[in-house]
Amino acid sequence: MRTALKRSKVYQSIPRDSKLLHTILTNNFSTFIYHGKIDYAEETIKAFDRHYSKNVDLLSPHIDFIFNKGILEFKKQNEAKGRQYCEQALEICTLFNQEQMLKVLQKRYKVWLNRHKDPEFKELTINIGFIDDWKTEKDFREKGKLND
Repeated sequence: MRTALKRSKVYQSIPRDSKLLHTILTNNFSTFIYHGKIDYAEETIKAFDRHYSKNVDLLSPHIDFIFNKGILEFKKQNEAKGRQYCEQALEICTLFNQEQMLKVLQKRYKVWLNRHKDPEFKELTINIGFIDDWKTEKDFREKGKLND
């Protein structure tokens, strides 16, 4: 986590690599949630809000981190706030025709709604990047290099 934050200025200074920082942060967030490191997950969200969100003109990272705020609230047993953030992310997807992302987040939201109180429930998501707003993931699936 700290390594990604230290290198963030380098990632942000190169437009093509600035997308990489957000992929690293969201993957770190997911890993922290999976391992129950709520304090690190919270730090990741705060870092995105404080330092990076202002410099990001892509829509996907913002939607992703709004949704992640919802996941964090579910983990903190604040279901109402969790619903609020997750539904806000879904609404943004709908407003801006982010159909692929909407499908993924709808599935995840449904699972979190039904399972967040289960102490055995764990979710780990790894994003391969935000290149072309999920197009890369679709391309991998079509080429048979990524399975559902």
